[in-house]
Amino acid sequence: MGITLFHFAGEDPKSGLELDISHVSDLEVLKQEVANHFGVVVPEEIGFQSKGAEVEELTALQNIYDPVAITVGGHAVRDVPGPEGLPWVGNYFEGDKTMVFPDHLGNNLRLFEKYGGLFKTTSLLVGTQRGSRALTDPAYSRCSGSTTYLTNDPIIAQIGLSETEFFSKIIVPNHPLYPIKTPDAGVFLADSTDPSWKIVHKFMPPALGPKAVRHHAPIM
Repeated sequence: MGITLFHFAGEDPKSGLELDISHVSDLEVLKQEVANHFGVVVPEEIGFQSKGAEVEELTALQNIYDPVAITVGGHAVRDVPGPEGLPWVGNYFEGDKTMVFPDHLGNNLRLFEKYGGLFKTTSLLVGTQRGSRALTDPAYSRCSGSTTYLTNDPIIAQIGLSETEFFSKIIVPNHPLYPIKTPDAGVFLADSTDPSWKIVHKFMPPALGPKAVRHHAPIM
């Protein structure tokens, strides 16, 4: 047959995609192909299940007529956890790093202990000029609040900071640096899509490599 319906575990199979895997001769190649279609950052973490049972052989997958569930890191797809927050203010009092409040580090540590190595917080800028406008102008509401993802997991951090096709550094309209955004700046005030970003980053690795950091660390 060759046509197999793949979907993320934890989601309705109707949301999946039909892929022709009859030409695939290696399981790792299949994982890469599935990752390309479903936007999975680390193909090696992909696993396959049929009717709740793990399927680890390519020939078995090619002979399955039922939908095949995709797991990542052995888990089904799930939302990033985080505190629910309060109406309008979101997580203003629960560790949103975009706001000013007491015990910022303590709140984040508390939330890492509760939710694990990755969690999210939300805030709505009510009370400011932007927030007030957002309440009356639906077209502007997309810039009125923010969702912040925080991690203390080095693996997740490496993925998020690797500047791949999945992640980029963009100074969005509701970011504090947006009013002084300067494409020619190249580092802190430019997007990673700006030409100056690539030029500056050719010179940064030598200055911030392991040897250089070991030299700077005692001074800092």
